[in-house]
Amino acid sequence: MVSKTLSEIRPGKELWNIKARVTRLWNATLLSSGEQLSLDMILIDQEGTMMHGVINKAYMDKFKPLIEEGNVYTIANVRITPAAQKYRPVVNDRIVNFLPTTTLKTVKDTEDIPKYSFNFMSTDMLSARINVDMYLSDVIGVAAHIGPIEETRTNFGFTKIRDIVLLMDDHEVKVRFWGDKVEEVDDETKSHVIAITSTTVRKFGRYSLSSTNATKVYVDLPIPETKDAHDSSIDNIVKEIHIEDHLKGTLQDQMQYNRRTLEELNLILFEASNHDKENNVCRFKIKLQISDPTTSASCVLFDKEAEMIINESADSMISSADHDSKEVPESIQKICGQTLIFQFRLTEYNLTSFRPDYTVSKIFFLKEKSSSRIGMESVKKVTLYY
Repeated sequence: MVSKTLSEIRPGKELWNIKARVTRLWNATLLSSGEQLSLDMILIDQEGTMMHGVINKAYMDKFKPLIEEGNVYTIANVRITPAAQKYRPVVNDRIVNFLPTTTLKTVKDTEDIPKYSFNFMSTDMLSARINVDMYLSDVIGVAAHIGPIEETRTNFGFTKIRDIVLLMDDHEVKVRFWGDKVEEVDDETKSHVIAITSTTVRKFGRYSLSSTNATKVYVDLPIPETKDAHDSSIDNIVKEIHIEDHLKGTLQDQMQYNRRTLEELNLILFEASNHDKENNVCRFKIKLQISDPTTSASCVLFDKEAEMIINESADSMISSADHDSKEVPESIQKICGQTLIFQFRLTEYNLTSFRPDYTVSKIFFLKEKSSSRIGMESVKKVTLYY
């Protein structure tokens, strides 16, 4: 049987024979029910080419007893198809599909085929993967903090989570493990170099990675990248990342931290309010309903931006206001109907709540009508908070 390299095989009706190592093996399951969909793997050949392999659920009973992670096989009669557009575990646009007629045979191990292979991302490289899920990301770093196993509610019910912090290139990167993946790390992993495969990338202040079905964890692998990660973080390996007091411990501990009754909270707010009054502190908070030709949204103006558009300070407005009137001051009502350009500050709240509710960081005034294709925002409604 003549085998082709993974770089030679192409999508189509033709069936192919290959020789490769199963370097990773995992169960692909539905997040909602845990139902197994397929048995997936990463194959690597003597050229170092990696490709995603899939055994459909219908054929798992036949092949699962025959496949073991780490072994080298000759595999006959596989079909190649294009990879999905999202969540590719390797940088390759093709997938190896096992068929009912596929056969495989274990062959003698050879050093010509690497035992491990990864596409490690530096923190600089991760920036290109934020919210871009075509490819899953592999990372390596020193485990500086290992959080406890906790439970959180999702759309599919309660699931286990565990958060850890990796030191990568002198940056702190948060990694959250979901479901069964929480068992991939434990307290003994701390201060060791760990490689984590197939994560999604987000950024909320710092990089935040999440595990997937394909995620695997390797501790102190005998590869050059392990030494590099260790050496680059040598001064920080024994350092525990500072965790704010209200985030320490289990969820139960966090719920008890600095606990107050509603009466106590009301007293705190009352005292703070009196302090502001004593020091004559007046501030603007104006909520606007705005729209452009595509849709509408709400936004909030605070002191500096509000004064720019109103041409009056909060102190001045309060001093001259008719406190018996329930109407919004005329200078604020005049905001309605104006065409302005708003610069928004996107926060973690916007990215996690998915609500069109923004904080204005700057306002630009138009000297003449814009010729923009989209058009400029117009204020439709003003709500005053003071």
